Amino acid sequence: VPISAPERGITGSVKAAAALQPVAARRGLGRQLGLWSALGVLGAAVIAVCANLLVARHYTRWDVTRAQLYTLSPASLETLGGLSEDVEILVFLAQADPELASVKRLLEQYAAASPLVQIRYIDPDRERGEFLALQNRYRLTQGRAEQGQLVSDAALVVTQGEARWVINGQDILGYDEQRGTVQPRLEQAVTEGLRQVL
Repeated sequence: VPISAPERGITGSVKAAAALQPVAARRGLGRQLGLWSALGVLGAAVIAVCANLLVARHYTRWDVTRAQLYTLSPASLETLGGLSEDVEILVFLAQADPELASVKRLLEQYAAASPLVQIRYIDPDRERGEFLALQNRYRLTQGRAEQGQLVSDAALVVTQGEARWVINGQDILGYDEQRGTVQPRLEQAVTEGLRQVL
């Protein structure tokens, strides 16, 4: 039976539409996959931001060294627990001072253990005006120029209100005559300073 011209057009359109359906279905599937991928990436980003905020608010530090080198002593933690007001620790060490890294590491532990401990670093070489003003305010030994650098006998000053406690270079390190070695005494000095200004 011969097909008339109008019928051929309808049949051709149906065949063309049928041929396009897999292409349209693939486009729809591709759009759905793209949408789900975008939602997955967005979800992962939200989870990462929330986890970062949670970790920042609940800072915990673990010391896995056998000798507990990076853990404050029970006496220091007890002293920090007894704080009722803000205490400021001023550090008068230059950026080039070899003790600065160990001082920073220890003072970060104090600040992490108590939100009442505030730490401020003053570089005598770079912040001369502030250094001299604080020397006058806390009645420290006047700085003297050595090879163009200002120096002070105070390495740290622990303050609370008007009370102050000065920690000098000999308080940070001590010579053990029996062993013939230099031993760090910074934690004991800072804890003693906190007790003195309470």
